Amino acid sequence: MSSVSDYLENTLEECGGLGRFQWLLIASIIGGKISITWTTLMMSFGGAIPDWSCQWGNDTTIFQNITIESKTCHPPQNYSDLACVRKVYDDSMHTVVNQWNLVCDRDWITQTFTTIQMGGLLVGGLIAGQVADIIGRKPAYFISMFFLLLFNLVAAFSSNWQMFAAFRFLIGLASGFYLSVFFVFVAEFMPRKYRSMIMAIPAWPIWAAAFGGVSYLIHDWKYLHIATAAVTAPFLFSWWFIPESFRWLVANDQIEKAEEVIRKIARINNAPVPDTSKLKMVVENSISHNNKKYTYLDILCNPDFLKKTILLAVSWISFGYGYYAIAFGVQQLSGNIPAKDGLINGFAMATKLFLAAGWCALMLLTTESFPTVVRNMGYGIQNSVTRVGSMVAPQIVYLSQHIDGLMYFLVGALMFLSAICLLGIPETRNKTLSDTIEDKNHKQYQEHKQEEKSKDFFF
Repeated sequence: MSSVSDYLENTLEECGGLGRFQWLLIASIIGGKISITWTTLMMSFGGAIPDWSCQWGNDTTIFQNITIESKTCHPPQNYSDLACVRKVYDDSMHTVVNQWNLVCDRDWITQTFTTIQMGGLLVGGLIAGQVADIIGRKPAYFISMFFLLLFNLVAAFSSNWQMFAAFRFLIGLASGFYLSVFFVFVAEFMPRKYRSMIMAIPAWPIWAAAFGGVSYLIHDWKYLHIATAAVTAPFLFSWWFIPESFRWLVANDQIEKAEEVIRKIARINNAPVPDTSKLKMVVENSISHNNKKYTYLDILCNPDFLKKTILLAVSWISFGYGYYAIAFGVQQLSGNIPAKDGLINGFAMATKLFLAAGWCALMLLTTESFPTVVRNMGYGIQNSVTRVGSMVAPQIVYLSQHIDGLMYFLVGALMFLSAICLLGIPETRNKTLSDTIEDKNHKQYQEHKQEEKSKDFFF
């Protein structure tokens, strides 16, 4: 008797493999990534510092004829008794900096917005992992999309920086939900030979480029938030098309609903409806305690899962820091004319390219390393711990203004450590997704036996 995982994998192939349904699913869920991309990159423009200068004076007089270098908080020489009584900003762009006067002794607030948002991502990832494994992938995914729309819309009407900071946390919370669910949701509908293809779809860079274009046209952080909410709205209507993950339904003993989803996939793919009469028998023979609701303790108390979680966590933290350090430190890459600046910019862009490619592979490896019953929790843990690196990134970028090369040195050191840790994770290429812990243990036992046979053959 085949395992549940093998049975579902074969059933998916009988439904048409990579067919029309899968492409519509990718368009709906990966397309919805525009919301999270714009949300994450919002502070790249929203926190940009426009040109500004001080008007110098004392308690009674403002001196209009005193000139001094732009963007400085210190009075000119021989005028130490003067103070910056008013800051004058370039009106060509409207960011949170000139909205709430976040320069000089308040310049730390802008970077703190990003750190607060990453804190929300950390919390959201942990909550989403548990929620998606208990109530399902579909409701968890659409909860994230709804709140991304709502919080971005309301954030545009923030009356002070404290209110804006609170909504950056809530936006991060919704973002953590999305990032913990979307890839697992899609991967569970994909045949094994095509799962890696999902990561080859350049959704993030496409939407990031689109955000750059919109930022070029819209020079106001409020309207950018409203635009982000607007582009999120259409993807909420895919609720009526996208079904629940049939793998999750099977793992949670909802066989009849799983059969309905399988029939829907076959119908949309114009494929014959597979015979699912044996599904219930396969499940009953393969799964024990199938009504159990798993928690994070089931991961932390399992030696194999715990080992994978720790090794993967080091890599996720490293990639989180590396990617966002370069993304948030983009202003430091502009440089001047000297050749060394061009060299630094070139290496930084190459680093970001390889970081993006490596992160895609890491997402796939993490998804395939855990069975369906705890997959979203395993993935959610990693999606949360990476925010440790992401939260540190803007602070390191800030310190790099005073310590040359700090940001880049840490990127290199962490990537080296990440590579060493990943050597301890088993290869998952072209292997079926495990659906239960019992199924996972059985596969590892079979793989171990195969390795022993190989050793006996050679030695």
